[in-house]
Amino acid sequence: MIVDTYDLLSSNNSSSSKTTKSTSDTTSTVTNQKKVNDIFDELEILLSEAVPNLDDLPNFNEIKAKLRELFVHIEKQNDELREDIITLKSRVSSLEQLENDDNIIKIDNIALQLQNKLVRFIKPKLSQRAAQDERMDSLQTEEGYQRLSDFIKMHDADLCVSDLTRQIKVLLNDRMSKAHNETPMSEAEIEMVLHEYEVRSDDYSREAARMVVRFLKIFSQLLKEPLIVSLT
Repeated sequence: MIVDTYDLLSSNNSSSSKTTKSTSDTTSTVTNQKKVNDIFDELEILLSEAVPNLDDLPNFNEIKAKLRELFVHIEKQNDELREDIITLKSRVSSLEQLENDDNIIKIDNIALQLQNKLVRFIKPKLSQRAAQDERMDSLQTEEGYQRLSDFIKMHDADLCVSDLTRQIKVLLNDRMSKAHNETPMSEAEIEMVLHEYEVRSDDYSREAARMVVRFLKIFSQLLKEPLIVSLT
């Protein structure tokens, strides 16, 4: 009986440190309560057989009451810990989602930066703000469009303008509302964003992200401007 009691206490304490589903917690609580009742039933039997002097029974009853009070206190603490664990799991999940959303926002803005530079390569007189309102599809008849195509092929013979703009669109498909963020980033920071994005993405999106980052660097050098510029 003493071993059972010790095991029960250990089980209660260890279970509080594990994140389990609420249904599992409920089952565990009921099971533990049954164990408590069984232990006290066994204690009753032992007392009736082992205590020759009835005068000692009040002392044993007092011990029983204290033990039961201890069990109730432990179970209450376990319930509180379970609630804390559920709350913490929810917070961690929310933080992970925010981190993932933030990474998507950053990679999408990197794609927008490249798109802006492509437009201004074709129409160099446009401001960065004005270039936002242009669409690559509408610029195919511009003189600079062919120059852009030739320039891209200098870096990748198998790549054309439409391939690069399609890669940009792949990333922008994940763009969320109010994702506009032009916080300056160094090349190392952009590489970190790319790495974090690749970890969470499929092969198709990873390829798009790598291509966008690669040509963002190329056009930043060509235009002699930072990787990330204000588009407002």
